[in-house]
Amino acid sequence: MQQEDLLMTLAEVAVTLAALSGVAGVLGGRSPGLGRALLLRNVALIGMGTGLFAVLPLLFRGTDVPASSVWRGCSALAGLVWFIAFLVHYPSLKRGLIPVDWAFWLSLAISINGIGALGWNVASAGPLSSQRYVAALLLWLSIAGLNFVVSVFSARGEPPVA
Repeated sequence: MQQEDLLMTLAEVAVTLAALSGVAGVLGGRSPGLGRALLLRNVALIGMGTGLFAVLPLLFRGTDVPASSVWRGCSALAGLVWFIAFLVHYPSLKRGLIPVDWAFWLSLAISINGIGALGWNVASAGPLSSQRYVAALLLWLSIAGLNFVVSVFSARGEPPVA
């Protein structure tokens, strides 16, 4: 499978996951809980972001822009957005709106690996840059999937107020 096909499939899966989070939010309206709503919002945002970043390198097909520059630029932008997204969502973690448990630590480990792969592309773009970029997007999408599973199948509801 070529990278273009893989990126388009990744974009389709990401947008579908974002739409499913909306459906889960509507269908689970009886007892959404603020933590659950934030997790579903994260699924939608990560899904749409992954879809955007999966399509972004394809916009440069057939141009005179060198492939290494495309992967370096897309990786820098995706890594920056990923890092900023973590900083923006950190206050909800700190306030206890989203429980810090195994899913949080797994998401953090996934984020470190994904941002590391994107940083590697920025620092040293080469023949494997497209594969590292796709792997990082898959890691980002796995965080959305993890948030989706936790929010839909978790029976917790609201976290306790300290």
